[in-house]
Amino acid sequence: MTHKEKEKNLRKVDELLEKYYIRPVQDEQLKCLKCNIIVKDKIYNKRCFYLVRNHFEIYHGKLNYIYNKIDKILEGYRITNNITWCTVCSANLDMGMNVETTSGKVVTLFLHWMIYHS
Repeated sequence: MTHKEKEKNLRKVDELLEKYYIRPVQDEQLKCLKCNIIVKDKIYNKRCFYLVRNHFEIYHGKLNYIYNKIDKILEGYRITNNITWCTVCSANLDMGMNVETTSGKVVTLFLHWMIYHS
Protein backbone atom coordinates (compact mmCIF):
# COMPACT_ATOMS: atom_id res chain seq x y z
CA MET A 1 0.00 0.00 0.00
CA THR A 2 1.41 3.37 -0.97
CA HIS A 3 1.71 6.36 1.34
CA LYS A 4 -1.16 8.14 -0.44
CA GLU A 5 -3.42 5.10 -0.05
CA LYS A 6 -2.63 4.94 3.67
CA GLU A 7 -3.42 8.64 4.05
CA LYS A 8 -6.70 8.20 2.18
CA ASN A 9 -7.65 5.26 4.41
CA LEU A 10 -6.86 7.28 7.55
CA ARG A 11 -9.09 10.10 6.29
CA LYS A 12 -11.86 7.57 5.72
CA VAL A 13 -11.40 6.28 9.26
CA ASP A 14 -11.68 9.83 10.65
CA GLU A 15 -14.81 10.53 8.59
CA LEU A 16 -16.39 7.24 9.64
CA LEU A 17 -15.66 7.83 13.32
CA GLU A 18 -17.04 11.38 13.16
CA LYS A 19 -20.18 10.26 11.31
CA TYR A 20 -20.93 7.57 13.89
CA TYR A 21 -19.93 9.63 16.98
CA ILE A 22 -17.02 7.30 17.83
CA ARG A 23 -13.71 8.41 19.37
CA PRO A 24 -10.50 6.50 20.10
CA VAL A 25 -9.77 6.05 23.80
CA GLN A 26 -7.10 4.24 25.83
CA ASP A 27 -5.43 1.17 24.34
CA GLU A 28 -6.65 2.14 20.86
CA GLN A 29 -10.20 1.10 21.70
CA LEU A 30 -13.20 2.96 20.34
CA LYS A 31 -15.92 4.63 22.40
CA CYS A 32 -19.36 5.77 21.28
CA LEU A 33 -20.01 9.34 22.42
CA LYS A 34 -23.79 8.86 22.28
CA CYS A 35 -23.98 6.00 24.77
CA ASN A 36 -20.45 5.69 26.27
CA ILE A 37 -20.13 2.05 25.15
CA ILE A 38 -16.70 0.77 24.15
CA VAL A 39 -16.98 -0.78 20.69
CA LYS A 40 -15.66 -4.33 20.90
CA ASP A 41 -12.63 -3.96 18.67
CA LYS A 42 -9.49 -1.89 18.33
CA ILE A 43 -9.13 0.88 15.76
CA TYR A 44 -6.45 -0.81 13.65
CA ASN A 45 -8.17 -4.19 13.38
CA LYS A 46 -9.61 -4.67 9.88
CA ARG A 47 -13.05 -5.54 11.34
CA CYS A 48 -13.16 -2.12 13.04
CA PHE A 49 -15.24 -0.54 10.26
CA TYR A 50 -17.92 -3.24 10.43
CA LEU A 51 -18.14 -3.12 14.20
CA VAL A 52 -18.47 0.67 14.27
CA ARG A 53 -21.29 0.58 11.73
CA ASN A 54 -22.92 -2.36 13.52
CA HIS A 55 -22.79 -0.51 16.82
CA PHE A 56 -24.46 2.55 15.33
CA GLU A 57 -27.21 0.55 13.59
CA ILE A 58 -27.88 -1.64 16.64
CA TYR A 59 -27.94 1.08 19.30
CA HIS A 60 -28.90 4.25 17.42
CA GLY A 61 -30.35 3.30 14.00
CA LYS A 62 -33.99 3.17 12.89
CA LEU A 63 -34.31 -0.56 13.62
CA ASN A 64 -32.46 -0.60 16.94
CA TYR A 65 -35.40 -2.14 18.82
CA ILE A 66 -35.11 -5.22 16.61
CA TYR A 67 -31.32 -5.41 16.57
CA ASN A 68 -31.11 -5.20 20.35
CA LYS A 69 -32.80 -8.61 20.48
CA ILE A 70 -30.39 -10.21 18.03
CA ASP A 71 -27.10 -8.52 18.97
CA LYS A 72 -25.24 -11.77 19.70
CA ILE A 73 -26.17 -13.29 16.33
CA LEU A 74 -25.03 -10.19 14.46
CA GLU A 75 -21.46 -10.17 15.79
CA GLY A 76 -20.36 -12.12 12.70
CA TYR A 77 -22.12 -9.72 10.33
CA ARG A 78 -21.83 -6.11 9.19
CA ILE A 79 -24.85 -3.95 8.53
CA THR A 80 -25.20 -1.28 5.86
CA ASN A 81 -28.63 0.33 5.73
CA ASN A 82 -30.97 -2.67 5.90
CA ILE A 83 -28.57 -5.21 4.36
CA THR A 84 -26.80 -7.65 6.70
CA TRP A 85 -23.52 -9.05 5.29
CA CYS A 86 -21.50 -12.03 6.54
CA THR A 87 -17.97 -10.81 7.39
CA VAL A 88 -16.46 -14.14 6.36
CA CYS A 89 -18.04 -15.00 3.01
CA SER A 90 -20.02 -11.84 2.05
CA ALA A 91 -23.38 -13.63 1.94
CA ASN A 92 -26.08 -10.99 2.49
CA LEU A 93 -29.70 -10.62 3.46
CA ASP A 94 -32.04 -7.63 3.19
CA MET A 95 -33.58 -7.25 6.65
CA GLY A 96 -36.25 -4.91 5.29
CA MET A 97 -38.58 -2.82 7.41
CA ASN A 98 -41.23 -5.49 8.03
CA VAL A 99 -41.08 -6.64 11.66
CA GLU A 100 -43.23 -9.71 10.92
CA THR A 101 -40.61 -11.25 8.62
CA THR A 102 -37.56 -10.21 10.63
CA SER A 103 -37.62 -13.15 13.05
CA GLY A 104 -37.45 -15.62 10.15
CA LYS A 105 -34.52 -13.69 8.71
CA VAL A 106 -32.71 -13.77 12.05
CA VAL A 107 -33.08 -17.55 12.08
CA THR A 108 -31.62 -17.59 8.56
CA LEU A 109 -28.60 -15.56 9.72
CA PHE A 110 -28.11 -17.84 12.71
CA LEU A 111 -28.31 -21.00 10.58
CA HIS A 112 -25.93 -19.53 7.97
CA TRP A 113 -23.30 -18.86 10.63
CA MET A 114 -23.76 -22.27 12.29
CA ILE A 115 -23.61 -24.23 9.02
CA TYR A 116 -20.84 -22.38 7.21
CA HIS A 117 -18.64 -20.78 9.88
CA SER A 118 -18.69 -22.77 13.13
